[in-house]
Amino acid sequence: MVFLLLTLVFVAAAIAELYVIVQVAAGIGALETILLLIAISALGVWLTKVAGISVLYRLQRTVRDGKVPSLEIVDGVSDERTRMRLLLAREDLAPLEQWSEEAMERVALEAVEVFERASDEAGLATAWRTLGDVEWGRGRVESASAAWERAARHARHVGDRAGEAGDLGWMLTAALFGSVPVSEALEQAHETLSLVADVPAAKSWVLWEIASLKAMMGGFVEAHDLAREAWRIERDLGRDVTATHYGTQVEELTLRLEGDLEARARVLRQGLERYREVSGELNPLLAAHLAEALADLGLDDEAWIMAEAAREESGDFLHVRVHALKAQAIVLAHRGKNGEAERLAREAVDASRSTGFMWQTADALMTLGEVQRLIGARSEAEVSIREAIAIYEAKGIVPFAEEARSRLARIQDV
Repeated sequence: MVFLLLTLVFVAAAIAELYVIVQVAAGIGALETILLLIAISALGVWLTKVAGISVLYRLQRTVRDGKVPSLEIVDGVSDERTRMRLLLAREDLAPLEQWSEEAMERVALEAVEVFERASDEAGLATAWRTLGDVEWGRGRVESASAAWERAARHARHVGDRAGEAGDLGWMLTAALFGSVPVSEALEQAHETLSLVADVPAAKSWVLWEIASLKAMMGGFVEAHDLAREAWRIERDLGRDVTATHYGTQVEELTLRLEGDLEARARVLRQGLERYREVSGELNPLLAAHLAEALADLGLDDEAWIMAEAAREESGDFLHVRVHALKAQAIVLAHRGKNGEAERLAREAVDASRSTGFMWQTADALMTLGEVQRLIGARSEAEVSIREAIAIYEAKGIVPFAEEARSRLARIQDV
């Protein structure tokens, strides 16, 4: 019934339009009517062009001002593929506290359909890359890696070396944090390095990953050398924000694996200050790492403040929340608030278990074990630490496994 009514409306409108044209032609002449219709069409094209230029101008001004383009601006773009690219860029530019996994996923899935219909491989690379980012944010390491692999394939087909190299770098990051053993991840890293050697930004990224893997095997001298080389490349590229974000994390991990907790806290503090200098913002992930480092050193008040700031700045983003929870659990245990300390430590473990970040789950279990030791629950602490040891050994992180075994032995000797 609805379809029939719509059909009648469209037919009636068309008849009415033809009637008006005939009446106008009768009044001013056929030739004049044709010229009038041409003029009206030309005016319509011109107005559309002006509107498009206006949208483009507003978009450029918004990006130049460092702001995220509004949906009103994006909706003003009529071309479907251009609109999807802008939507993907808009979600990618959103501040971390405004970051919506659901919105990004919805836009990316729609973009995949649009770009597949148009056989637009460059667009597909961007859409799959975004889906990889969404899955990574949710802690789904394997599905994130699979999405980045598809993005890399599309980027390779259109000759986008920088895009492909970046996707390969993220796949390596997934191997580092996921269930792939360190020795296998190191082989993958060397293969990736040979594939991205002509893309400096990706090369530095891979060097940092190799440094982390080397440190996990106890090769600290080589790890520091590789990290310094990556820093040098990033400085030459003028990418201070990227260098500070990733480089500080690699240094922090290496020093933690070495057992130098004071140097770890110092590097994180310097990295956090440097990041604020070059970006004007607090880096919530570095802040959460620093909160952990301070808690391990017994600097409880500063650790608590830093953990709260990290969670507030990130909107309680998963990767930040786990580190902040661990720091706060240790602080509460130091203050004798046993029940709350164990609750937060278990919350960190549960959040980690819901992800594919294998050795970070072991880290959370070690925090739980330390909290249980501090509150006098030694048998429970043994269970937590044994589970952490099993994960470290399966991953192949030698220094962490050794430290966990030493801690277990100290508990058993009491």
